[in-house]
Amino acid sequence: MKITVTLTNKQLANKEYLIAVRVFSDSKYKHYSTAVSCTKTNWNANTSSVSSRDRAYKEKNAAISAKLQEVTALYNNVTDVQQIETNNKQKELYLFDIIDLKIADCNTYSYKKNFIQLKNFLKEEYSTLKISSIDNVFFADFIQKLRQKKSIAQQNKLVKMFNIVYKFALENSYINNYNKFKYNKQMQATKERYLTATELNTILTMYKDSLKSYNYLAEITNKQKSVFLFVLHIALQGIAPVDMATLKIKDLEIEKIQTQETDLNIEREKYEQKKPETVEILNIKLYRQKTKTYVNIITYKKYIQEILEYFTKNKTENDYLLDCLDAKKTYTDKQKESRISNYYNKLNKALNAYYKSVCKENNLTYKHITYYMSRHTFINKLYSMQVPENTIKRLIGHKDSTLQRYYVADVQKIEQASIIEQIFKKHEYSNSFQTYMY
Repeated sequence: MKITVTLTNKQLANKEYLIAVRVFSDSKYKHYSTAVSCTKTNWNANTSSVSSRDRAYKEKNAAISAKLQEVTALYNNVTDVQQIETNNKQKELYLFDIIDLKIADCNTYSYKKNFIQLKNFLKEEYSTLKISSIDNVFFADFIQKLRQKKSIAQQNKLVKMFNIVYKFALENSYINNYNKFKYNKQMQATKERYLTATELNTILTMYKDSLKSYNYLAEITNKQKSVFLFVLHIALQGIAPVDMATLKIKDLEIEKIQTQETDLNIEREKYEQKKPETVEILNIKLYRQKTKTYVNIITYKKYIQEILEYFTKNKTENDYLLDCLDAKKTYTDKQKESRISNYYNKLNKALNAYYKSVCKENNLTYKHITYYMSRHTFINKLYSMQVPENTIKRLIGHKDSTLQRYYVADVQKIEQASIIEQIFKKHEYSNSFQTYMY
């Protein structure tokens, strides 16, 4: 038996989530309401308590503690506990049952989805899978089946999910004999994850061609829209699709700043004299969904002016930049992820169809493109430009160590914008591009 405090998925009228005491016994969960709630950002999962960001955190934590003591006392009967343990030992469990219990233990759909994928794969390959049959022989067969049918990225993810489920079963006494499974994590070929200089140049040339036929008053095709979106991802520092989809118009701030008289050309590693000028930059303070950190995105407005013009047309400041979500509606995690996925999948098909035709016309090697490649491409460009690794972490929103966070100097806005400028200007299309971008 296990008694814990958890933030449930039940959203109340005040937009907060109910906090409950959860009892896990006899392969089942039972929840006892604490009658208090909080937002997901104010919930500390490590301590199972409301953080001090919540104004009423003391009162709420007191109510949680009182309910926890009440429930613990309720289940503190030795006879009941012994009966529960006997039932668990007598009942033959299947791995699918454990996965279901782990799914119920997840707070977010995005995390829950990973275990659903694991369960679906296992059901396809194994009709029955008793807990007692989980050993090194099974694991070796599981890995072999994964390598036959899944990509390297999917292999790594499903093995990781399996290990989490196995650990969950151990913690809850469903497995008595511990097996140590060995798995050498597969590495995806780096070249498959980002665009080469030639491939990026092709995409940006496609963008130039799309601008030729662009008309603000007319609706654009999915082909144009797909290229617009990919270039926007590059220009916004390789922003991840889930973060792009949740950006709102009010998040986009236009600033006028003065360029520096002396500017560092990162690629040539020397200082060049430049006449100061006033330029417009786009400044976005983004909250990354994956790392739960804030990152400042800064880029020259001139490179994406038409893109911004299209995506912000006829929208208010509270509307989302992309059309996959409606600001007037409330979505569950599952609904939100589904809508974002459908939106990107549709445009991804259009992008690849367009890119494939261009490759065929110009005798270029075709490679399937995804929008997440824009992130890897941006990071790769930063490394090729010899941007310091600490600066790269800041630009892409990866978590820094305490030393980096407190002792590494901030990147100036104009320097950050110039990094994007050098990516755009580096390619052969730059001269013809300026007709449309300036």
